[in-house]
Amino acid sequence: MQTTYGAAASGLAGLIATTHPHNCDTRALATKKLVEITAGTTDGTYTITIDGVLKATFAASSNTAAQIITDLLADLNAASGNYVASAGSTTAKLLIEQRDNSETPITVAISTVASYTAVTLVDQAIELLPGLGVVRDDRASVTGKQCRLPRVSGDIAAGIFLGIAALETNKEINGGLGYANGSPIPILTMGDIWLQVEGTVTEGQNLFCRYASGAGGTQLGAFRADADTSTAGAVPGLYTKQARTGAGLVLARFLP
Repeated sequence: MQTTYGAAASGLAGLIATTHPHNCDTRALATKKLVEITAGTTDGTYTITIDGVLKATFAASSNTAAQIITDLLADLNAASGNYVASAGSTTAKLLIEQRDNSETPITVAISTVASYTAVTLVDQAIELLPGLGVVRDDRASVTGKQCRLPRVSGDIAAGIFLGIAALETNKEINGGLGYANGSPIPILTMGDIWLQVEGTVTEGQNLFCRYASGAGGTQLGAFRADADTSTAGAVPGLYTKQARTGAGLVLARFLP
């Protein structure tokens, strides 16, 4: 999991760069552990253990990956614990997200079966770097006002996608590493901002925001020029103001 940018990006990513009217919001950051489980089609016993307790099991015999995941997800949702399970970016994947926002992460372990993997997409209480896209935390309390990194395709839709974590130039953010879990962070909801992109973009191009790991990158909330095989979604109203070859900083305008 990428947790830092290069020197240039860490200095400018998230910098608001506009003389036009712009809007900002402030929400508490919730970076909860997020694990992606992927199944193959190999016969065998598939299990998921959370915090040392077996939560799901399926004995596969000529089953599809989708069938295996569907059964495991049903077991997870029937059980209880400090987690929330949901469908992943494909029918061969599911997501396990920690329920609380504490500093102590849950443990997720799986059985050993060929092509059966568990990848941590977000570490518990990880710091958030400026310049990443953030969305509403739909699992916050009714009175809570929180944000998090995107984790499913629906997070990029209008009304859920909040904006871009902005850089506060008047103060140091947690030793220069990022915004701490639970801290209030500024979010650009309209205006111009410097972003870190994963690859080449053209001027006036609608940017996509990453919600799942893919061939082009693993940093959730990062921006790119395409969907990267259904792991990033087009952000309504977010367009580049300049072209760039290769990964790096680009100026973008957000007018949702």
